[in-house]
Amino acid sequence: MAEPHVTLAEAALASPAVGAFITVQDLLGLGTEARFNTPGNPQGNWTWRMTESQMQKLIAQMPAWRKRLKAAGRLNA
Repeated sequence: MAEPHVTLAEAALASPAVGAFITVQDLLGLGTEARFNTPGNPQGNWTWRMTESQMQKLIAQMPAWRKRLKAAGRLNA
């Protein structure tokens, strides 16, 4: 069974919407520590930054995400 963040992303990709926006934090399956905005709270927003190890993890996951995008009809190549 897929992890919850993958299931949610796949649902977004499968929607009939013109666009499906999935944040990097969600692609990586990060938790609240990676939240970059808290609605209604004017302090402490927009401070999250991707680390080098997170970038490497995302790069390693790209073939799987490419396959999901293609399966959902959201990738022409």
